[in-house]
Amino acid sequence: MSGRYRHDTLMALLLIVSELGLPPPDSNLARSVRETDAANHATFAADSNVIATLMTDSTSTVTPGAIERLIEHMTHFADLDALYGDSDVEPDDGTAILRPAWSPLRLMTMPTDLDHLIVRGQHLSGSLSDRIHALTRIDAGRIGHVPDVLVRIAGPPDLDTAAREALDRAAEARSVALEALRPDRFGLVPAKLEAVSIIIPTAATTGADGRPLVENAITACLATEIDELEVLLVVGDECQVDPAALTTDPRVQVVRRPPGNWNFSAAINLGILRASHPTVLVLNDDVELVETDWIARMASHLADPTVGAVGALLLYPDLTCQHVGMVTDDAFPLHPHVGRTIEQLEAFDADLAHDRIAVTAACLLARRADLLAVGGFCEELPFGFNDVDLCFKLHRMGLRIVVEPRARLIHFESASRPPVTRPWEWDHFVSRWGDVVDPWYHPAYHRPDDPNDRRRNADHLAPIQPYRSLPRTAVIRSRVHHARLRATNPADGAS
Repeated sequence: MSGRYRHDTLMALLLIVSELGLPPPDSNLARSVRETDAANHATFAADSNVIATLMTDSTSTVTPGAIERLIEHMTHFADLDALYGDSDVEPDDGTAILRPAWSPLRLMTMPTDLDHLIVRGQHLSGSLSDRIHALTRIDAGRIGHVPDVLVRIAGPPDLDTAAREALDRAAEARSVALEALRPDRFGLVPAKLEAVSIIIPTAATTGADGRPLVENAITACLATEIDELEVLLVVGDECQVDPAALTTDPRVQVVRRPPGNWNFSAAINLGILRASHPTVLVLNDDVELVETDWIARMASHLADPTVGAVGALLLYPDLTCQHVGMVTDDAFPLHPHVGRTIEQLEAFDADLAHDRIAVTAACLLARRADLLAVGGFCEELPFGFNDVDLCFKLHRMGLRIVVEPRARLIHFESASRPPVTRPWEWDHFVSRWGDVVDPWYHPAYHRPDDPNDRRRNADHLAPIQPYRSLPRTAVIRSRVHHARLRATNPADGAS
């Protein structure tokens, strides 16, 4: 079998096409192929041995060794129909465009990021519109990202009329509409949400002004233009005021928990069971309104049936980032971009809607049916990790988790409860999932490793050494967390 694999790999060819069709002989693309050791594995004409087509701009250059590696990937990973990788930008200053695993949302919000694409079979044109069209016809689970610089580009491709039309068709296929935010960057048009149930567990803790923090959260909910709105305040014996005195608005109802210790997951699950609308918003009681359309912006993503949960951009009172989705590293959920301004988020395109492995339950929108299908929040995680656990369960159902940074709230993080990471909860979380590899966090990124400040310790820092790894898809996979095994079974490591 291994001998036949080597033979098939050597016989396979990669067809090279550009926005001009076959690239002109004097183009950067054609020249770079001839000048690398890959010339015997690439072709500029149809051939029966062509296994796939590299679609890119004629001004791009192929990096040395990329064609051979792509042929190996397309031969070995028969379950993948398309690949894309990372890119360098001329002039080469040592930095690269590092991309996450496949996300249809990334294609819609930043289409000119698609500066190349490798598609199985023979294709005669490599324009941006052809790349977009090709991806919309391939199942998302069959699109892989190669964490490796494959091409060097002179600049992003042009979003011409044909490409914009292809982009709009891709959005329409997902039941969403796009609006321009800045050149070549897009957002989803806010959706009209007819009905929503908002679940707010609260102890009615008072803020610095002596007023219960939950009053601001109630105001943020009632300010939205939603026809059928119910706000469920889930309270227990720890509630510091009479919850009925918090508001006289009939849309706000009080749900009392049974006596017992505080359990965030149980409080949310009680609210889910009592909710009367098909869309549910889980919300912390320590948030404050920024703009009234925040729920409508989140709801636009639920029009896409592949989306299971939507998070928001949560800001500190100084309007810097507290939460714009999570990443996981070493089985620990972390918050990237903490402390950055909204303008600084733009430099990373982190102000655009994008896929994440998880979002916080401080503000999470989902379908009630999906929450019930996964069993709600894990009540064995009463304080922390329950939101990440929920997102993992939605991923396991084949659903996506996205964050919408244009839905914004001020979050007085843990103002109502102290931020405490309980080791036993993390241990239980890892026992359920192991070390889940984050497809949307590039394996080349490194981050500061400050054990005293892990919540603010997920910056996207440039690679410190060359990297290269096999293709990865948007399917989350677990692996054994060996450090935890050594900690829980010290005798096993004694040998």
